[in-house]
Amino acid sequence: MPNYFYIDSTGFRVGPITPQQLQALATKGVIVPDTQLETDTGHKGLAKQISGLDFQRRTIYAPIETQNEPLNRQTYILLAIVGGWAGWHCKYAGYRANLMVHFWLVIIGVILLIVYGLGIIFILISQIIAVQEMFYKYDASGQRMKE
Repeated sequence: MPNYFYIDSTGFRVGPITPQQLQALATKGVIVPDTQLETDTGHKGLAKQISGLDFQRRTIYAPIETQNEPLNRQTYILLAIVGGWAGWHCKYAGYRANLMVHFWLVIIGVILLIVYGLGIIFILISQIIAVQEMFYKYDASGQRMKE
């Protein structure tokens, strides 16, 4: 059985990992179907090309609403641009934990803005997080968004 290496979100090569570790990472959502993989023998490909690899997206919270039809990624990106600081895109895609992060950053930011005039920093941090989340390709249930 070959050992695998994968390219993480920062572009670094991680590994070697065994097939059992690969399955565990896929179950945790660390490795998604479009993750670049390479074997120790030099074969390259995507994780979805490995037969028997089960991708399951586990979330801390259940999705806000369950969709049968894939969400529109352009809508998700537009919501992240317009209302990303407030977490509108997280509500749309069902990322409840991320929505809570945006919510509390804005609440703390507004309070500090009123009291000290410094709260804009928290609101800007919330928008920076939203810009990073624009690159998500899967909703909270693990279903790929349509382009």
